[in-house]
Amino acid sequence: MINDRTLEYLTKALYSIDKQTCILSAKSLYLASETHELGNNVLIELKEHIDNKIYDVAVYSTVAYTRGLVKLYFKEGSIMKIHMESLPKIYAFDDLQLDEETFSDTVNNNILSLLLNLSKHNLFDDHIFVIFNHILSFESSNQVVAIKILYNYSANKHSIPQDTILALENAIDISEISHEVTKVLSNVIKNRQLVNEKFLRHLADNLYLSNDDQLRKESFKLLDIVNDNQDISDEFFYILELERAIHIINSFPLDRNDAMSYLYELTEQNQKITLSGFKILDKIMNSQFVFDEKIFGILLNICKNEQSIPDNLINKLVERFDPRQANCQLI
Repeated sequence: MINDRTLEYLTKALYSIDKQTCILSAKSLYLASETHELGNNVLIELKEHIDNKIYDVAVYSTVAYTRGLVKLYFKEGSIMKIHMESLPKIYAFDDLQLDEETFSDTVNNNILSLLLNLSKHNLFDDHIFVIFNHILSFESSNQVVAIKILYNYSANKHSIPQDTILALENAIDISEISHEVTKVLSNVIKNRQLVNEKFLRHLADNLYLSNDDQLRKESFKLLDIVNDNQDISDEFFYILELERAIHIINSFPLDRNDAMSYLYELTEQNQKITLSGFKILDKIMNSQFVFDEKIFGILLNICKNEQSIPDNLINKLVERFDPRQANCQLI
C-alpha cells in the first residue's frame, strides 16, 4: 500500500547515483500520481527533476508533477508561486516521448486544466503567456481551451501582454475560433488596452458585411472605445463617424436632419456606406418623414463611390419615379 512515507522515500531515491534506481523511482511516482495525491513537499522535490539529465526521469517526473499540481489545486484552491513559475518550463512545446508512448498531451492538458481554474481568480506573471502565444500560433488542438483561459482572465479586468494580443488578432481569421477570439479582444478593448489594425479591420468588416444587427452594434461600440483608447487612422475614424451619424438618425429625431447632412458630406467625400446605413435609408424611405432630397443625394454619392445599392432601395426609387406619385416633380 502506498502512503505518504512511501512517496517521500521514492522522491529521495531520485537522488541515487544508480541510474536504474532513479528511473524506477520516477516511474513509480508517475504511476502513483495517477491514483494518489502528492503532497506539496513531494511536488517541490519532483520539481527539481523535471530537467533531470536522465531523460526517463525527467519525463516521468514532469508527468507526475503536473498531475500532482492539479490534484493539489483542487484540494487547497491554490498553488505556490514556485509552481506557477515552472509551468512555462514544463509545457511540452515539442514531443515528450518514451519509446512508443507520448506524454505531451497528458502534461499539456494538466497544465491547461490548472490555468483554466486559476484564470478565474488569479493574476498571471507575463511569462505564463508564452504558453498561450505558442498555442495560438502553432497548436490548434488546444486553441479552444487557451482562448477560454484568456477570456476568463480578461473578463476579470486583468491585462494581457501585447504579444498575446497580437497572437489573438492573428488567430481571428480561423473560422472555428474567430467568435471566441473576438470575445477576448472585446474584453481587451473594454479593459482600455491597445489593439492593432487587424482587429480594427475585423470590426469595420462587421459593419459592412454582417447581417447580425447585434454584432454590428457591438462592433460600433468597440470601435468607439478604441477611438478613446488610442489614435486610429483616418480610415477607421471616418467609418466610426459614419456609423455614429447612422445611429443618431435612427435614435435621435431632433438631431436627424444634421446627421443626414453629415452622412451626405461623408458620402460626398467617397466614404462608403455601411449595412446599417442602407437599413436606415430603407426605414426612412418607408416612413412619412420628408428626407427625399438628402436621400437621393446620398444614393447618388453611393453610386459615384461605386457601391451597389440594394434591390429593395432600387425598387423604392422606381416607385418614387412613378409619374403618378405626387412627389415626382422633385426628381
